[in-house]
Amino acid sequence: DAEYIITQTLGWSKSTFLLRLHDTLNESQCAQIRDHHERRCQHEPLAYIFQHTWFRGSRYHIEPGVLIPRPETEHLLDTFENDCSEDGILPDYILECGFGSGILAIEAAKLFPAARIEAWDINPIAYQVAAINQQNHPISPVYWHCDDFFSVDRDWLASICNSHSVCLLSNPPYISASDYANLDPQIRRYEPETALVADHDGLTYYRHLLELFHSLPIRLFLEVGIGQKESIETLCRQYGDPKVRWTYDLARIPRVIRIHYSG
Repeated sequence: DAEYIITQTLGWSKSTFLLRLHDTLNESQCAQIRDHHERRCQHEPLAYIFQHTWFRGSRYHIEPGVLIPRPETEHLLDTFENDCSEDGILPDYILECGFGSGILAIEAAKLFPAARIEAWDINPIAYQVAAINQQNHPISPVYWHCDDFFSVDRDWLASICNSHSVCLLSNPPYISASDYANLDPQIRRYEPETALVADHDGLTYYRHLLELFHSLPIRLFLEVGIGQKESIETLCRQYGDPKVRWTYDLARIPRVIRIHYSG
């Protein structure tokens, strides 16, 4: 991490770092590097220290209190994009449950600029971060809601019924309480537990989503945790008979499920 800390602190590219490797830094620069190094030694994630991360080749603002996007979540957008292309679908209404930093909704707006996109999250910090990220990316408007997706008035229900093609994206909390206790210290100490942990077996939010949407015409694109494939397939069978498709990562771990209800 040392090279990254130095280049990010000084605003240098890697090539500049190599060219100026023997430069003498002033006291202010040294103090900043020491501070960032000490924070990293306490396991603070680099994304929080420098307040940005990268997702699908784009830079996004990040702050403590908001989940840091993972590379695995790119599979969710890839699945969404590929499935829509393969099935000849042009979504006109896209929902997101738990938007965090806003990356999924913003990337979806880049893919489908004509779609109406609404996203919900209960975290007020996430609401602020998503608004900043929207300002930093030239996209059509995303309608952010700082509210509980499962307890709101569900005004979106009429929009689903009146839309030609509806999709929901979500990377919900899916880690069980027992698994959370064994996570890397930098995750447990710094990232928001509410964005990671679901009650009991980690399947709470999948149950809520299937319960809510199984009778509606919609495609659900959901990231899943390691080892949850069989349990989620069992849940799907309990809520109708949807068409299900899986996306695997490079390690052949099932990462994304596409659930299609015809209504």
